[in-house]
Amino acid sequence: MEHRPPRFGGPSTSPRMDRVEGPTTQVLQCGGVLVYQLLCGRELAADDPMARQLANYVYLVVNTHDRTAIAVDAAWDVEGLYGLASALGVTIRGAIYTHGHFDHCGGELPPFMTRGRRVSKPGARDIEVRGGRVWAGPGDGSQMTGQCQLSRQPLEVGDGDVLDCGDLVLHATGRARGGGAGKPGAASESADPRLKMFGDAMGETLTRCEAGLLITGDTVFVGSCGRTDLPGSDQEQMFASLSRLSKLDPSVLVLPGHNYSELPFNSVGAERAQNQMMRMGMSQKPSPPRLPPCVLCDNRGACGPKGLKIGRKVRIKGLTSDAGRKLNGQPGVVTGFASDKGRYAVRLISRPEVKCLQPDNVESVPSGETCDAPEPEQKEAQAPPTPREFVDAAIALIDNATSDEKVRMSRLEGPLDWGSRDPRWILLTTRLLNGGNARAAFGVALPEVISLLTQEFDPKWRTMVSEFLVSEL
Repeated sequence: MEHRPPRFGGPSTSPRMDRVEGPTTQVLQCGGVLVYQLLCGRELAADDPMARQLANYVYLVVNTHDRTAIAVDAAWDVEGLYGLASALGVTIRGAIYTHGHFDHCGGELPPFMTRGRRVSKPGARDIEVRGGRVWAGPGDGSQMTGQCQLSRQPLEVGDGDVLDCGDLVLHATGRARGGGAGKPGAASESADPRLKMFGDAMGETLTRCEAGLLITGDTVFVGSCGRTDLPGSDQEQMFASLSRLSKLDPSVLVLPGHNYSELPFNSVGAERAQNQMMRMGMSQKPSPPRLPPCVLCDNRGACGPKGLKIGRKVRIKGLTSDAGRKLNGQPGVVTGFASDKGRYAVRLISRPEVKCLQPDNVESVPSGETCDAPEPEQKEAQAPPTPREFVDAAIALIDNATSDEKVRMSRLEGPLDWGSRDPRWILLTTRLLNGGNARAAFGVALPEVISLLTQEFDPKWRTMVSEFLVSEL
């Protein structure tokens, strides 16, 4: 059948492809890590028609040695996700979100999708309520805080950062606008006896991949990529991200954010050869920013006199300075070895900082032994702007806009009545609320916001439009 992209977050192309149906739960193994690929509308949220339509994947990344896990894009059915984790006998430490679209992180749906009704979906808020950490990329945290009604801002994860999960670390590779990516590092060379979630009745399929696993959100799909026509998207940045990810080991497996293909996952090498969007990115952006060393590694190479593997977790020890003693016992990740200096480069997990350490000051963390980073400090969620502040900032957008920006704003089409389908909401929430939802941000004060916009913003808007129309004559 001809694949039709869903209304939100679908692929940028519409290739002919059939959905995978039936009990085909995928489990992927990378050393001591098991990654469960859970399809919304099947393993999770089975009774939700919208979940079946959008076909999101939620991932449960399990450290088999200490039986802890980090979820990726935990939404739609967080209660069901925790139930599955309980059946596995693992504890969820928290969830990382590739980006702030509601189908990946939950929270309030955009009003244009609900005809003005207030509709929310499970997601990051449910993780927070259960005591889990919430991580998000730069710029996504503020949006998610309002959209998901979080009490604290998500912990920020930037390019090259690592997440601590027992003796497992997850490596972040940054994100394109409209998607995200992360690569789990193996906990050890061999896993404990495989955990089973559903038993043979579910037809669970195990795939081993020692080269690594790449969880891509809406950046790379099997055979395509995320849309770049949504607010906050950027086609040039998407091409740069696709080109950048193409530099990974061709054996690394791509785990997409949606089930838009007959294949649930694919290799980087196959996507490099067959994915037309990735090939366009490679052509248009032949020299993308370099990937962080810990992400580029193949999980097999060793470096330095101790044979430590790039991307693996180590422990700092034996430092004698005042600042060094504070680091003793803390974990880090090996990013390389400088032969000329005889030192290891170790990226701290507690903060984005690299230390150059002598071999005697670094040791491997034995499998199953606890070596956690200090608890990160989470900031309280920032209060949204007041109605007055929001409208003043909206007016300033017009006053400070360039000629090209005024041309684009003047061409917005739709009912300009501040209803749910008014296209100016997308403009203002993207620029002033980091893509958040106005109703979630203002609650009962939303009528006051609309009243002020009608009285003060609309005259400015009409003047701008009339000036544009005159200039076109």
